[in-house]
Amino acid sequence: MKRRGKHDFSSIDVERYVGGGLNQHIESARVKLTNPEVTVHLEVEDDRLLLIKGRYEGIGGFPIGTQEDVLSLISGGFDSGVSSYMLMRRGCRVHYCFFNLGGAAHEIGVRQVAHYLWNRFGSSHRVRFVAINFEPVVGEILEKIDDGQMGVILKRMMVRAMRPKWQNVTAYRRWLPVKRSARCPARR
Repeated sequence: MKRRGKHDFSSIDVERYVGGGLNQHIESARVKLTNPEVTVHLEVEDDRLLLIKGRYEGIGGFPIGTQEDVLSLISGGFDSGVSSYMLMRRGCRVHYCFFNLGGAAHEIGVRQVAHYLWNRFGSSHRVRFVAINFEPVVGEILEKIDDGQMGVILKRMMVRAMRPKWQNVTAYRRWLPVKRSARCPARR
């Protein structure tokens, strides 16, 4: 029993009244508080009484959309999917950015992962998925950049490539690299 609003009765008063009414009008009814066969879920909102027929479990955490939008750099690996899920649990609407380094088959797999996450945990909100072909950039980096600087240059090129596609989206300013996003709070 949940109650919202100002009333001249308490939640316990409603529970006793409903339980007494069920006992009076149903011959086979009896109250068992420890292991009930049937539980009646009620909510009182101001002057309305709501009978709750079913309950659906969510993912826990905050409702999606209560925190800022974030941009997940999704690769199709385990870490990026988990970090996206954890951010959804923290109330963030997660948009996806994928840098395609492995061809069409890789992109299809990543889209399936992103779609599963969205469909299962965030379909109440619209999100964006942007795939950027990065094979030519990686080829050029392999040819022209020293081994010790390749990772830094690759990430810098990714940020440059994202800017025109995401600059008008709040999520761009909250871009979280995969390795960090699983550990950091939704707001920074």
